[in-house]
Amino acid sequence: MASACSILYEEQLLCSICLGAFNEPVSTPCGHNFCKGCITQYWNSQSNGPAKCPLCLKKLGNKPKLRVNTEFRDVVEHFNRIREKDGPKNIAQPGEPHLESHQKLKKHKLIDPFVCAMCLNDDHAAHEAVTLERAFKDRRVTLENVASEMKKMENVKSASVKKIKGLLQKSRKMSVNDIGQIIQDLSALMASLERKQNELVKVVEQKQKESEKQAEDQITLLEQELSDLRRRRSEIERLIKSEDYLYLLQNCPSTLTPETPNPMDPLTEQHIYAGLVRQSVAPIKERVNNEMEILIQKISQQVRLGNGCVLSPLLFSLYTNDCISGDPAVKTPEVSRRQNGPLPYR
Repeated sequence: MASACSILYEEQLLCSICLGAFNEPVSTPCGHNFCKGCITQYWNSQSNGPAKCPLCLKKLGNKPKLRVNTEFRDVVEHFNRIREKDGPKNIAQPGEPHLESHQKLKKHKLIDPFVCAMCLNDDHAAHEAVTLERAFKDRRVTLENVASEMKKMENVKSASVKKIKGLLQKSRKMSVNDIGQIIQDLSALMASLERKQNELVKVVEQKQKESEKQAEDQITLLEQELSDLRRRRSEIERLIKSEDYLYLLQNCPSTLTPETPNPMDPLTEQHIYAGLVRQSVAPIKERVNNEMEILIQKISQQVRLGNGCVLSPLLFSLYTNDCISGDPAVKTPEVSRRQNGPLPYR
């Protein structure tokens, strides 16, 4: 009797939700039996929508009515009374033939049942499922592959960072050299202009001295002529006042028209020097400004080497407009001005 009850317990008297013996068994409209507490809790845990049978997934409406199968309930109660009378010890010994099927299942792993929320939908009713261990292994392999790819990316980016730092250090050195070369060349240009300025000032000063000497000589000559003119005018006025006919005719000078010299004015002529200088310097100044603007624009241009890269294995020398490779094996030509030193300003 115990063996028959045990077989009945395993095959017919287990709730498919709690996997235990029925407690207050009730039937759904589709005919399946469940514990009253289990089916009520299952429906309460469902999202909005009509209730479904956990076994056949048939939609049962919003508030399905549970029925009590009296015959099935009597069988369950009868079995429970036998179990309480015989005790669990007697029920656990149904015989060797029945125990063989249980012995085969001792090696499998017992896990808590998982219910996928998507499986409650009709679309997922027959979808393929895998064990938790299989899913764990597959996901771990995927994560290992992702970690390996990330490690490769880290190595590539670390090498790029190291290379860029080296290029940045070279760029800083080249920038210092460029600034020094710019200062040297422009200083040479300004020194050349300053020398020409000093030479031009000396020429103007020399011309001024010559003009002043010439003017002083002319002043001296004019003062002498003025003194002589005054003297002669005084003698003529004295003759004019004389009433002696013979005296006036004997002392009258042979040349009565005074000489009228036309002296040059060097102080006025020297003012044309400033105009000449301004006329010569203006186009030079404009050309220098234009050349400097063009040079600044060339230096300010950003070098793009494709693929939108911000930094690349090439460095750009701003002053010489040379591309210097970060790889020491790549050689780039130097411009002739760098080889020959600064520009030969004189």
